[in-house]
Amino acid sequence: MAILWAALGLSGRVLWSRVGRFWLAATALVAITLALLPQLGTLNYYFSFVVAFVVGPGAFHLGLAAGRRLLSRRGLVGPGEESAAILAALFSAALLAVVPLVIVTLNALRVQPCDYWGGLLFFALGPLAGALYSSLPGFAVGALVRRRHLARAMVAVLVSATIAFPLARLYFGPAIHLYHPVVGYFSGAIYDEVIEVRLPFVAFRLVNLLEALLVVVAVRLSRTSRAMPSAASARAPMRLRGWFILLLSVTALCWWSPRHLGYRFDRAAIRAELGGLIETPNFELIYPGDTSYEQVAPRVAVELERIHEELTTLMGRAPVRRTRVFVYADAAQKRRLMGADQVSVVKPWLAEVHLNRVDVGASVIAHELVHALFAACARGPLKMPARLAVLPQMGIVEGLAVALDGRGGRLTLHEAAAAMRQLDLAPDMQRIMSSDGFWSAPAGRAYVTAGSFVRHLIDQYGPGPLCPLYRHGDFKAAFGLSLTELVEDWLALLDDPQRVPLGEEELQLAADAFARRSVFQRTCALEVARMRRAAAERTRARDFQGAVVLLDEVVAVEPEAPAKRYDLARALLRAEEYDRARATFAALAEDESVRRMLRLRARVGQADLAWLTGDRQTAARAYRGLLSEPMGRALRRRLLIAERGAGGSEARADVMRDFLLRPLLPGVRESLLEDYLALSPGDVIARYLLGRKRFVDGREMSAVRELETALAGARLPPVIAQEARMTLGIARFRCEDYPGARAALLAAMEFADLEGERQVIAQWLARIEWFKSSGDVSRRRLPANRETAAASRANASSNGDPGDPPPPAAQPPLGDGLGVDSGGPPARSPGASRAAEPDSTRSVLGLMGN
Repeated sequence: MAILWAALGLSGRVLWSRVGRFWLAATALVAITLALLPQLGTLNYYFSFVVAFVVGPGAFHLGLAAGRRLLSRRGLVGPGEESAAILAALFSAALLAVVPLVIVTLNALRVQPCDYWGGLLFFALGPLAGALYSSLPGFAVGALVRRRHLARAMVAVLVSATIAFPLARLYFGPAIHLYHPVVGYFSGAIYDEVIEVRLPFVAFRLVNLLEALLVVVAVRLSRTSRAMPSAASARAPMRLRGWFILLLSVTALCWWSPRHLGYRFDRAAIRAELGGLIETPNFELIYPGDTSYEQVAPRVAVELERIHEELTTLMGRAPVRRTRVFVYADAAQKRRLMGADQVSVVKPWLAEVHLNRVDVGASVIAHELVHALFAACARGPLKMPARLAVLPQMGIVEGLAVALDGRGGRLTLHEAAAAMRQLDLAPDMQRIMSSDGFWSAPAGRAYVTAGSFVRHLIDQYGPGPLCPLYRHGDFKAAFGLSLTELVEDWLALLDDPQRVPLGEEELQLAADAFARRSVFQRTCALEVARMRRAAAERTRARDFQGAVVLLDEVVAVEPEAPAKRYDLARALLRAEEYDRARATFAALAEDESVRRMLRLRARVGQADLAWLTGDRQTAARAYRGLLSEPMGRALRRRLLIAERGAGGSEARADVMRDFLLRPLLPGVRESLLEDYLALSPGDVIARYLLGRKRFVDGREMSAVRELETALAGARLPPVIAQEARMTLGIARFRCEDYPGARAALLAAMEFADLEGERQVIAQWLARIEWFKSSGDVSRRRLPANRETAAASRANASSNGDPGDPPPPAAQPPLGDGLGVDSGGPPARSPGASRAAEPDSTRSVLGLMGN
């Protein structure tokens, strides 16, 4: 007890010293500033992360002060003086960390609190644990180094090293996340909104505890060895040496193999876990070799070479080294191995790209290769346009990638940018092109407007100025005009209805697509994202009531967000809580403050509810009436199918109702379609749905047969026929039937009435010609597990059609959208339905989300 009181007294004197008062004031000032900001003013990951940058260095200096007092024996006398001094260093650091915790807790009286206990866990493992950890090296220096100036210099070196070494690891390694002893956890990607405390973080902190104990034992051993021990006390250093050797051995083992604890994977470990490798003249494609991706990887390798030729021709130069492309089996594997989840990642300075599972046609491939290959034009350590070499000009970087990635959609880039301008949603282009303005705008708006601007520059001035712009980030030097003049010319294009015509439908689609606010403008974005993901996992596990409970919490946290109420209404439908669903849909449909497209979807939900409760005639009339409204093509296809299904015979209507609206298992869903076709073999819509279902499952040969039958029968509605032609063309392409793919896509081109759709078809036609002429571009193919891959192919042949690959990861049940507008996973396009298409194509450039 005497040691404890001595420690408390010494910690008080340390905190009240000049250095202690400085760090207390600095920490309080930072916490008060954060409390005034939307996302940072609550106890969460972001608050803890920022606070750690001031608490950590402060704890170093407080530990130094406690160590100096032990060295000079000021305020400490007696046999327990070392223990008291160590405890004083820890108490001082803990009290320093508590200051921002108290401030943010009191701020909850002013700002809506989110997940306080989850935030407290982040704070405990972040700045609090980091402060305790940091105080001990500072204490060691203070207790062992007699020269004051040398001790201060050593602490400064320690603080600098805690910054420099992690930055070096982020710069040279494949990961974008980081577990840090002082800061805690750095997520890396700001667009991955689900940030949770996971087991690797806890394991990392346990290793930090071992390191802290090692420092304490080392200090005591050093001080004891300096004294002149008597023979009677000689056993004490021996015990300390034993503890020191044990702790050093265990800690060294953890340092040597951090991947076994899950908190750090180097490039070799990632390669080993993925296993598959294809080498081409310009790429190394590393992919999960023991999965069904073994069938997809060869054509992705050819696609990489195709994009490489296009981009290097555009740049007028080629990269000097091969680009590594990592493709992960799923988002969970990618998050575990390198930190990103839904976002894709590129480190241009390493010529390294990290993707979720993709197939040919996904615009994210070209998007990330623009970042990687245009590094050949850039200078500086980041290989991108940057102010002061380290402040990226993300408007240029992302604008160029969006302009060249070939994405399609209901709206072209210019139409989407013009619609945002008319709706007063467009961010300021001058600010977007600055070093920090890109992050301040919501991602969807920033990407599309920057892409439209750069696309306009390419159309006006050709590709020649792109490399100079990417090298210097100077519009005047690259184009001969200032940024202001170039922006004015671009705005004149957007404001000209002859060149960029917009109707009410386009404006409504843009309002729906770009309504989402930036993560930093939403107080509880992290908590909402976590609960929504948990609700999706409950839904996949068929725990529909559990999903409703979580979405109720989401609505309670963000009651002003009508999209969250819509998600709750759909969950209530799945859980068969029809009364609550009816009331929620009705409130949304009648609320004039809700954007039009969301009110339209609520009316669709009301019609679905009528059908589910047995009133199919009312549902059919409602679907028919809704078809007169302007809407996206995916939703229009969905309504056409529902209207015909509800208006048919009772037996057929029941089958189509279950297929469209019930949360069924994938196998049951296909069986329903087969039953429906047994009742009505000439139904071309059901035939189309079966073909589309098999296409999504990766059974392209079967999909081709069903889609051709559907297109050859009675006339499909134009919006469905056009999507069927596109899907048929892509399915034939995947089967390497290039003449058949070309014929199907040319038929789709003939009936295409949207500029964005025509652009996508033209890209597919060019891709087909490349694949026909290129052959096999790989030089070496090394799947990690040949036996597993062969077994996977054999299983596919025995359970499906000959030659069909096994199905990919399970797809969600058919919901609001029925669109397959390009190959690969669904990608967000301007004007696309947010409910139907997950946000899977954002990327992270280096350490930043985009």
